[in-house]
Amino acid sequence: MLKVYKKIFQTKNTKQFAFIGIISRFPQPIYQMAILFVSYHYTSSWIIPAALSSTVALSYALAIPFLASLVDKYGQSYVILRLTIVYLISITGIIGAFVFYLPYPFLFLFAATSGISQYYYGSLTRTRWNWLIKNPKLLHTAYAFEGAADDFVFILGPVIGVILATGPQPIISLIIIFFIAGIGNLLFWSLKSTEPPIIKIKAEIIEKNKTLAKPVITIHGASFCIAVACILGINFGLVDVVISAIYTNSGQASLSGFILAIGSISSLISGLLYGLIHINMPQTKRMLILTIAATLILANYIYLYNNIYLIPLIIFLSSFVIAPIFTCLNILMKDIVPDARLTQGFSWISSAVNLGIATGSLIAGITIDHISIKVSLIILVIIMILWNTISYPWAKTLKINQYL
Repeated sequence: MLKVYKKIFQTKNTKQFAFIGIISRFPQPIYQMAILFVSYHYTSSWIIPAALSSTVALSYALAIPFLASLVDKYGQSYVILRLTIVYLISITGIIGAFVFYLPYPFLFLFAATSGISQYYYGSLTRTRWNWLIKNPKLLHTAYAFEGAADDFVFILGPVIGVILATGPQPIISLIIIFFIAGIGNLLFWSLKSTEPPIIKIKAEIIEKNKTLAKPVITIHGASFCIAVACILGINFGLVDVVISAIYTNSGQASLSGFILAIGSISSLISGLLYGLIHINMPQTKRMLILTIAATLILANYIYLYNNIYLIPLIIFLSSFVIAPIFTCLNILMKDIVPDARLTQGFSWISSAVNLGIATGSLIAGITIDHISIKVSLIILVIIMILWNTISYPWAKTLKINQYL
C-alpha cells in the first residue's frame, strides 16, 4: 500500500500542499462540533445550536460556488488571503457574542460570515493534484488520499471540538479554531510553486464548446454529483446532532466526538483501500451499490438508537462506504467539468454536502426537541430510500461509458 501512495508524492512539492492542506481543513470539523456544544452551553436548547450549525453550513454552501469561480478567475492565493481575514474576524465576533451574551441576531450574523469565509481546502488540493499528475491511475490514488485526508481530519476534529467545548471553558474551542485557521491558511497561501495557473479561455473556443461557458450545476452529469453530495450531507448533519443528543441525554456528552470519529476511522480505512483498487465499472453504478448498502445499515439506527454500545458499530459499518463514494464523485466531476472550471466543480460537491448538513441538522434539531430521536432517524432512512429509488433511473440517463 505504501509503495502505491509513495508514487504520488514523487512529484516535486506535493508533500507540502498535501499536508498543509490537511492542517487548513481542521477548523471546519472542530467548529462543526464546537458551535453545537458552545451554543448548547449558553442556551440549554438543541434548536439554537442546530440552527446556528445550519446557518454556518447553509451560508458556506451558498457562497462556495461563487468563491470557487473567483479562485478559477484570480488564483488560489488571491482568494485565500482575503477569506482568511474575514474568517478570523468572524470567529472573533462569534466569541464576543457568546462571552458578552449579545442578542441572537449577532450570533447568527457572525455564524453566517464564518460560513461564507470557511473555504474547503480539499477542493484546492485536488485541483493541484489534477494539474501536477496526468496518469489516471495515480490521480485515482491521489484523490483517494485526499478522501483519507478528509477522514483523518474528521477523526480528530470532532474529538478535539467536543473535548474543548464540553470542558470548563467551552469558548476555548473557538479560540483554538482562530489560531489553527490563521496559521494553516497562511502557510497554504505561501505555497505558490504548486498553485495551478489561471486558465483563460478564448472567446472562439467557448463558441465551439458551449460547455465551457455553462454554469457548472447545469453541465450534464454535474447535477447528479451535486445531488449525491447533498444526500450524504443530510446524513452527516442529522447523525451529528442525533449522536450528540443521545450521548448528552445519557450524561456522556464528551463521548460523542469519539463516537463520530469512529465513522471517520472507518471511512479512512475504506478510502485508503479503495485507492488501491481499479475495477472496470461505471462510477455511477459503484455509487448506487454503496448508497444502497449504507441505507440498509442506517435502518438499524431506528431500533438500536437507544443502545449506546451498538451505535459505534452501526457508525463504523455505515461509514465504510463514504470515502469510496466521494472518490467516485471527484473522478466523475473531473471527467465532466473543463479544467478551467475544475475548482468550481469540486467546490460544488463541498457546497452540496454543506447544504445537506444544514438541512439534516435542522431536521434533527426540530424533531428531537418536539417529537423524538427515533422520528429523526426514520426521516433519514426514508430520505435515503427515496434517493436510491430516484438515482437509478437518473444515472441511466448519464453517459456511463464516459466514466469507466
